[in-house]
Amino acid sequence: MCFNTLNTYGKEPEQLEDANRVFIDILSDYSITDVRAAFKSYVTRNKAMPTPADIIELIPKPPTSNGLTDAQYKRLKQLREQNNLN
Repeated sequence: MCFNTLNTYGKEPEQLEDANRVFIDILSDYSITDVRAAFKSYVTRNKAMPTPADIIELIPKPPTSNGLTDAQYKRLKQLREQNNLN
C-alpha cells in the first residue's frame, strides 16, 4: 500500500517488488503495529519512497531491562570499560 501512495516515478515494477521483499525482511523484527504506525507517520510527512532505515527511525526504541535505551546502555558500558568499572 505504501508504494501506491508515495512518488515512485522512474521505478520499474520489478524494482518495487524487490524493495517490498527488502522491507519485509528488514522490518520483520518489529511488531506490525509499530511498523504500521511508522509508515503512517512517514507517509503524512514525505512524498518520496522511504528506506527501511527511515521507517526504523520512526519506531520507538524500547528501554533495556534496566530502564536505559540501547544507546544509553552502550555509552554506560563504554564508560565503565574505559574506567575499568564493572
